[in-house]
Amino acid sequence: MKTAYRVFAYLIAALVMVQAAAVAYGFFGLGKWIEDGGTLDKAAMESDTTSFTGDVGLAIHGIFGTIVIPVVALLFVVCALFAKIAGGVRWALITLATVVVQVALGLAAHNLPSSASCTASSRWSSSASR
Repeated sequence: MKTAYRVFAYLIAALVMVQAAAVAYGFFGLGKWIEDGGTLDKAAMESDTTSFTGDVGLAIHGIFGTIVIPVVALLFVVCALFAKIAGGVRWALITLATVVVQVALGLAAHNLPSSASCTASSRWSSSASR
């Protein structure tokens, strides 16, 4: 079980690296698409036909962040309960907690840009009227 514990620990680290590489691939592809004349607006975001090199990277980032890594983190905790490693359960729970926070922030971030732009525009309009 100690080997399994170590495998889960390294697997989570590797999955986080894949997730980071996937989002980078996605946004670099999006940037190139915009440079080539693509326009990213609400219609493009909601369209099923909008496609650019790297769009699969954004999908991989989302799937890994909301499904794969949380499941592996949960399995890591289960493994830690049986591995009998000093401090193993504590570190597995810390890992699970950080994954839960990461998922919550990732899901909540979809609402932040619109509220941030409202805040910025209201600040701008109030300072412009002075």
